[in-house]
Amino acid sequence: MTGGHASRQGSGLLARKQTLADLTVQIDKMQVSLDQKQHGVQQLKQTLTDHQAQLTSHQATFEQVKATSQTENNTLTLLTEKLTQVKRQQQATDYQLQQQQTAYQADQQRQSELRVAEKTIAAAIDQLKAELDQANQQLQHFDDSQKVIVQQQTKLETKLAVANTEYKNGQEKLATITQSVEELSQQLTTNQTRLAALQKTDSEDVLDQKARQELLEATNQTIKRLEQQLKGQKEQRTTLKATQERLQADANRVYQLQKNALAEQEANSVALNQAKMHIDQRLTTLSEDYQLSYEAAKSALQASDLTNDQLRSKLKLIKLGLADLGTVNLAAIEDYQRVKERYDFLMQQENDLLDAKRQLLVSMAEMDTEVEKRFKTTFEQTAVAFEAIFPMMFGGGHASLTLTDPTALLTSGIDIIAQPPGKKLQRLSLLSGGERALTAIALLFSILKVRPVPFCILDEVEASLDDANVERFGRFMKRYESATQFIVITHRKGTMTQANRLYGVTMAESGVSKIVSVSLEEHQTA
Repeated sequence: MTGGHASRQGSGLLARKQTLADLTVQIDKMQVSLDQKQHGVQQLKQTLTDHQAQLTSHQATFEQVKATSQTENNTLTLLTEKLTQVKRQQQATDYQLQQQQTAYQADQQRQSELRVAEKTIAAAIDQLKAELDQANQQLQHFDDSQKVIVQQQTKLETKLAVANTEYKNGQEKLATITQSVEELSQQLTTNQTRLAALQKTDSEDVLDQKARQELLEATNQTIKRLEQQLKGQKEQRTTLKATQERLQADANRVYQLQKNALAEQEANSVALNQAKMHIDQRLTTLSEDYQLSYEAAKSALQASDLTNDQLRSKLKLIKLGLADLGTVNLAAIEDYQRVKERYDFLMQQENDLLDAKRQLLVSMAEMDTEVEKRFKTTFEQTAVAFEAIFPMMFGGGHASLTLTDPTALLTSGIDIIAQPPGKKLQRLSLLSGGERALTAIALLFSILKVRPVPFCILDEVEASLDDANVERFGRFMKRYESATQFIVITHRKGTMTQANRLYGVTMAESGVSKIVSVSLEEHQTA
């Protein structure tokens, strides 16, 4: 096995002549074989051209049939959607008709119930009238009771005022008597003191015995008189206290009676207000629920022949029937119209979204088909170019491109199988670094041959190649200079020798770079 650039030398001139003769014969044979193969290739190309023309015709026919089928499918889908929409509208119409029939039956039943309710209303009016009369009687009774209570309250207030006056007078008399008793007590004390003084000075006094006897008698009489007066005042005070207690008891009793009368009056007022509120509630119920006034209800009651018991029984039956019916949605028609408008709007939006989805799916399918077609064409062309360029780059060998999954072009991977000279056929991952780099370069030039680009930038792609392959790489780029301009970043001499112009960068100072341009003639001279 050999690598890189190698030259082989013969053993002598005769051997070279014999080799040259053999090679000439082989060249003639190979030329004949090449002519035959070229003729076969021309026939195959002609057959391929015919087949491609037929394929193009068949593809055009297929596209027309596909477009027709797609149009028919779209039409069928639209008709199916219209049929579905018509069925939904029919269901909505049937539902609306059923609702109207139900509403009509409910109206008929409602009319029957209203006719029965008229009599019930009459009974209720009769009951209200009886309750109103009873309330009026209670109200009259309350007014009479209130008048009596007011009269009793006036009398009690008068008695209370008299008792208070008498109580005040008794208090004043009691104070006067108490003051008199105190004065008499003081006089008695004074007289007793004087008597004691007289008795003390009996032996020393120059008055005669008769005068002292008279003074003593007078003093005793005064004391007796004062004692009698004191006793009378005490009795009078006791009498006044008893009178005061009696008057206080009368005042307390009058206050309690007045308090009871006020409580009774307040209770009567509360009962009167409750009766008035009850009457107002019944009148409100009669007006709001039955749209009747008191006079109209009274007239209807007078025209009815049913008794109160019969009316109460029918009223209970009607209430049970209303409870079985449940609540009635009076805004059902407006709700239906609103929901129907919302439903129609959402259905239209859904149809638009479905149409957009179908169009997107059709466009995606067309794009996938076109991408597969272009990818297949480009891949086949690139594979042919790669098979031709690989031996040129390696100086022999064989390579090919294959798809991992030919049935799924959009998701399939690509395998690169290469056989450099002197090696067996193997995958790219099993080659050396230089062989893989040269294989990648061959693939790059294959792609450029199939799809040329204005310029291509290569960054040290030949760094791992030996000198012979680097020179081969530089010469090979010359073949594409008419269609593609290459901008190569390299440090290999072989690549630089093939460049039309070189650009260098120097750094005289740290952080300061300078671009140096050298022409091809100057480079070759150097």
